[in-house]
Amino acid sequence: MAQGEERDSRLPRIVMIDDEMSNLQIVKIILAREHFECDLLLYDDARQALDYLRHNAVDLVLLDLAMPEVDGFEVLTRLKEWPSTMEIPVIFLSAYQETEYILKAFAMGAIDFIGKPIISPILTARIRHVIQARSLQKELQRSNKELLDTNRLKDELLSICSHDLRAPLSSIELICQFLSDAVAGESSQSMPELINRIVSQSRVARRLVENLLDLNRIEEGRLLPTSSFFPVDELVQSCLEDEAPALQARGIQYRSTQSHPGLLCYGDREMIAQVLHNVLNNASKHAHACVSLDCVLREHSQASGGSLRITIGDDGPGIPSARQKSVFEKYAKLETQGSGSGLGLYISKQIVELHHGRIWAESNGRRGAAFVIELANIFTPEQLPELSDYHHNRILIASSSRNTAQALEGVLVEGGLIHVSQAHTCPALDDALRGQPPDIAVVDLHSPLLAEHRIQIGNRPQLPTHWILYGPSDLAQGFAGENNLRCTHMPAPLNALVYLRHIEKLLRTCGTSGTALCV
Repeated sequence: MAQGEERDSRLPRIVMIDDEMSNLQIVKIILAREHFECDLLLYDDARQALDYLRHNAVDLVLLDLAMPEVDGFEVLTRLKEWPSTMEIPVIFLSAYQETEYILKAFAMGAIDFIGKPIISPILTARIRHVIQARSLQKELQRSNKELLDTNRLKDELLSICSHDLRAPLSSIELICQFLSDAVAGESSQSMPELINRIVSQSRVARRLVENLLDLNRIEEGRLLPTSSFFPVDELVQSCLEDEAPALQARGIQYRSTQSHPGLLCYGDREMIAQVLHNVLNNASKHAHACVSLDCVLREHSQASGGSLRITIGDDGPGIPSARQKSVFEKYAKLETQGSGSGLGLYISKQIVELHHGRIWAESNGRRGAAFVIELANIFTPEQLPELSDYHHNRILIASSSRNTAQALEGVLVEGGLIHVSQAHTCPALDDALRGQPPDIAVVDLHSPLLAEHRIQIGNRPQLPTHWILYGPSDLAQGFAGENNLRCTHMPAPLNALVYLRHIEKLLRTCGTSGTALCV
């Protein structure tokens, strides 16, 4: 029979096994009196305890020696036989203190042997010592695993570099020899054709290096976009022109259609270009004769813009439904793909999701495969407000995340505003509100520190005319209520058009009212 309830998993979990209920209760009282916090489970049946131990993680076992049917030595023997329990430390608590019992316990793998009657401070001190040692052991195991994973990753990267870079570099070397022969008039191949092939192979090598660098940034959490407004059709055309030599070298035709030319996207142009290059390169490897790229505008509104679906298809063997998700895993390769790092689609997925979009694979059986990239923050040029008349207005961005602050500022700078400053802590926000206040304060509420911040309005008769609260609605209501402010709420993720239109509305009223639009 087990007593006690499992509590916070961060507490050490201890199982005590003793056929005498009074002994179980004594240990429970001792640990409580000594203020030793743990998740203590008490068993007066050894078989039930063994069944629990075999299927649950435990930090320590306190074990009685003399028990009917299954004694302490047999319990310890079974624990050492099972892989899931063999590392659990065991302390014997026994009235049998003869040397032969103590030596046998240690020989079988017990970590300690405490005689009965139990002395409270000794029991607690030894338990605490074992728990701390086990915690350090786990930390050491985690560190060793991280080192092994790092070494494995290093070996994989070196393998990729040595294998995948060899092919384009060898091709460049061979083509340069052909080019030398052509210059000497000893080759029938034209120099423009050879130069195009060199450019194509150079781009293959460069893309591999870019993917490896981005992989490192992803692993370290440093892959961050530098966003701006850019025309989508120009980006698509540029990527197709870059890929044209490689497609032509494989004898593959390509076509492109766009339903709404002239669209603007707010995002990192170079990152999104890398996604298109990676997916186009993947399609060209599997296509038999044709690659297609189609752009379709979806769910567009005048107030918030829309999303764009870019579908890149090929007429190759297709992707089995069971593989359509796994192709985006790190180092994943399709069976028909003879070379490549297996990083292109993985990195593309990270970049698209960083832009709050989606990417997925589809297949039409033997008619080929398609990769669909859905990008958010798509607008027409006419939708974007003109803010150049407000270039003199001052705006403050308050966010504990420098990356978020940079993103919030970047949209405003792209929109034509130049007097934008940042505050990354509550004291910095307080300092920025002293003296001449900004016209608009934009507060990022994703940080609990800022969400719970109390602005001393009584000490500041002049505060920003308007407040925009970026984040969850409940935090926005709490911040506005706590500080007695009327504010504009802007939910995440950041929509550049909605943000700029909020700013435009509020700037129109600066100097005429001390309140802001409530959304």
